[in-house]
Amino acid sequence: MRRVWIVVVLAVLSSLVVAQGQRGVPDVRYARLAKGVNLPFWFWYGPESQAGIEARYSDDEFETLAAVGVTFVRIPINLPFVHDENAGDHLNAANVALLKTQVQRVIDAGLAAIIDIHTTDEDHANFSWWLEHDPAFEAKFVAFWQDFAASMAATFSADDIFFEILNEPIFYDSPEAWPPIQAGLAAAIRTGAPDHTIIAGAARWNSYDTLMDLTPLADPNVIYTFHFYEPFAFTHQARRGRVRTSSRCAISRTRPVPRSSRRCSATTPAMRTQRWKTTEMRIGTPPRWPESSRMSQHGRPRTTSSCWRASSASTKRTRQRTTAPS
Repeated sequence: MRRVWIVVVLAVLSSLVVAQGQRGVPDVRYARLAKGVNLPFWFWYGPESQAGIEARYSDDEFETLAAVGVTFVRIPINLPFVHDENAGDHLNAANVALLKTQVQRVIDAGLAAIIDIHTTDEDHANFSWWLEHDPAFEAKFVAFWQDFAASMAATFSADDIFFEILNEPIFYDSPEAWPPIQAGLAAAIRTGAPDHTIIAGAARWNSYDTLMDLTPLADPNVIYTFHFYEPFAFTHQARRGRVRTSSRCAISRTRPVPRSSRRCSATTPAMRTQRWKTTEMRIGTPPRWPESSRMSQHGRPRTTSSCWRASSASTKRTRQRTTAPS
């Protein structure tokens, strides 16, 4: 079956703000994260069998990615796949071993890998919600990350894998609650993996706005990420069944893609209001961090669109949850 690859070029679609310090991120790791592709539906909403996981991506596909200039892949992972709260090391030994075999295939192709614990809005995978509301779950997650990082670091070089604490933490109503939790998780990872680079981000879906308010971690070996979806109607036009997406973000697949602001009149009202016009988009100005942070800026600013925020926040406030994920 033909595969469609969505390549994420960090310089355009994913921006990184890199912490500098005496023991900061080595230059070689900047190069490893030059251009990347996300690999969902592998260890996150992926095949249920070992055979299915092993066959999800072929060695030829990894080698092709490397051949066209991709330098890393980001591997979203569903926490329950690798977590076992009843194990002494909090890990599902069989599944972690399977994950390692697949990560090794990525590395053998010349690619680096971001190990991403992936939270989503769905109840069964909304680890962000549990971190915000359940201290017991937070303690479990801290213990897991320390052991998981130690296990992965014992197998893979610090130049080959990176640890992303949590994909798009939400904390919509209390974004100030996320930084201390993230600091605790980063400390746990650092205990397990003293030399590996950590990828951290801000609340409200790794938004650019909350990143500007985030106090950098004391750890200098950290890369900060933020996500960009503007104009939301354009970036999510192919997503189907996105019930939390406001109807005003809907866009017909038959409409022409505007290649300049002059063509906006031919698009839907949603696209015209989603900051598509070049004069309204904030994608061309580097973010300004406090001078005291001693940080350099790389890439371009990103922010989650107001359409996504409003629709998701509304859903979050009404959702019922009964059982924390194990």
